[in-house]
Amino acid sequence: MPDLIPWLIAGISTAALVAIWFVTAHRELARAKQSVENAIRQVRLHLDGHEQVRNGPYEAAASNSLNVSRSLYREAVKNYQIVRYKPVNRIPALFLGYEGIKSDNEP
Repeated sequence: MPDLIPWLIAGISTAALVAIWFVTAHRELARAKQSVENAIRQVRLHLDGHEQVRNGPYEAAASNSLNVSRSLYREAVKNYQIVRYKPVNRIPALFLGYEGIKSDNEP
């Protein structure tokens, strides 16, 4: 019985450490993925705006805004991949279902 108490304490502390690890990784991964989702919405918004002013006097400005938003999307995807492949986040990303995003699949 006295040998059981240290094993119980070790098991509980290990489980708590793993839980904290996964929660922290989930927060960081979710924040990066939310950034990508926001960038996707921004690109779609600029695509709609570009379609509305096509062949008009504001087409150059709309094209520039669209190019900037696509650049921000690619940067957000790159940052998500960096966060996903950090050594401390690799295992939680695998278990929590954070898959890769291809930057060439722009919205």
